[in-house]
Amino acid sequence: MTDSSKPSYRPTMETFSAPLAVSLTHESEWSTTASKLGPFGIYRLNLILKHRPLQAFGYGDAAEHVASSTGTELSTRQLIRFETEQIKTSSILQEHLESMDLTSTVNAGAEAKVAGLGSAKFAGVLAEHLSSAFRETRTIEFSKSNRVSMEREVSVSVTGGSGPSVHSVPYQRWAMSVRLSHIDYLEVEYRKINGGFRVRRCKEPALAGARASHSNFIPSGLPLGEFRRWRPIGGADTNLISVADYNNSHINPRHVELLPPRDRKAKFYGLQNFRNTPSLYKISNATFPLKASQRRTAWSDAELLALLDSEPRETAWIWELRRQSRRRV
Repeated sequence: MTDSSKPSYRPTMETFSAPLAVSLTHESEWSTTASKLGPFGIYRLNLILKHRPLQAFGYGDAAEHVASSTGTELSTRQLIRFETEQIKTSSILQEHLESMDLTSTVNAGAEAKVAGLGSAKFAGVLAEHLSSAFRETRTIEFSKSNRVSMEREVSVSVTGGSGPSVHSVPYQRWAMSVRLSHIDYLEVEYRKINGGFRVRRCKEPALAGARASHSNFIPSGLPLGEFRRWRPIGGADTNLISVADYNNSHINPRHVELLPPRDRKAKFYGLQNFRNTPSLYKISNATFPLKASQRRTAWSDAELLALLDSEPRETAWIWELRRQSRRRV
């Protein structure tokens, strides 16, 4: 690949929260005591991801071999069938977080919060646990990737005696820095009122009003690490290259490298980058409904975002709530 043909891309930024919002609509994802009335607790990690291109290029698996007889020229059109392969951002983060046994750590913290441990204290423990898990430099090979099959009709022109060539998809190396923006948390409980015949859903920290700002988060800004992966270039067309060049630049798109962070200074960017992430208040309104008619088995992010943060002044009969608990997902 010549310097003039190498593409130029601008850095981009996105956010990622774990556990995912839709998974938190299931009560089983929340830590709880033995009581069916709660309290139910959750901690969530909110990450800022910055992507930037690197000046490193390679080729994926060969799609088609082309050869011409010595001293002759080949000029024809061929139908090339090939695949592009890429590891999704969500797959990289989910698999790495799961490998750290993060779920048990978060659940332990949520249970401790229910028992009265200050959230800021646990957030510091969790941040340190995260940071230590990102310190080790290593290469991770993913067994699953996002594969896309394509076919193109291309013109082939090979100079006689130039040797065999192959069609292959070009890739570029990208870096993804990971920063812990903040940790948010929430506790939900059904409290008995009116002599224990009815219950009201209560949340801690409670919102002071419909437009009240959220206080259920601990800012961090801690840089965690950097992943480096291969991404197909542009429209994922194939290039015709010599077998020698292909052998020198063949890469495995399933290999992802983990490195320590380049920038080790903590920086909190605020919550505005997460405005398209459903808040725990919205999610809890879906997860812990008071009425049987409000219970659903599946939600989308868009549906969760449309819910209110505020707590409606509703109550329910205690036996209706117990009847729902037998059908919880």
